[in-house]
Amino acid sequence: MRTRFLAGMAMALVCLPAATAAFSQETKRLKKQIPDIRIKDRQKLILKSDPSIRDIYAGECPCSQELSSVNAFLMKNMWVAVSNGLCPDDSTAQVSATLKVRFYNLKTGGWEEKNIPFTVDGSSRKDIKVVSGNVLVRKSTGITAEIINIQGPVQDCNPANNRKTLSSCAMKPID
Repeated sequence: MRTRFLAGMAMALVCLPAATAAFSQETKRLKKQIPDIRIKDRQKLILKSDPSIRDIYAGECPCSQELSSVNAFLMKNMWVAVSNGLCPDDSTAQVSATLKVRFYNLKTGGWEEKNIPFTVDGSSRKDIKVVSGNVLVRKSTGITAEIINIQGPVQDCNPANNRKTLSSCAMKPID
């Protein structure tokens, strides 16, 4: 019994180099048939997406009637909705960027700029709270929201919709 086992082991040891060589040759043959799918240059991988400013809105618009005749509007809780739509070729990718919001605050007497990093998935919408509480905005300059610094290998297929200006108080639109 022991002799049979040792004979089997000896046979396996003799056949092992031949099997390894055959396996190696088969692997080389398959590598030639299958294209190399590794990304050699990450800059060549470009994903398309359409990040955009959908809306600039308030949680509430107090004093709208009282302020209609002056160069001001009051917003309670300022929000900006960003979305990520489909490109003409029906492609979309997750986008990471910065939301830049700029307005003249009459309460403080100066310009305010908020830069908020965000990520939005493909074909979705995200509401970003920019200001908590009341803000009195100069109507003639309005509030400008803009998407800047798009990160990664993402190409914006419609950069024209990355900027929007609001010059009166507006509530969240119904989609």
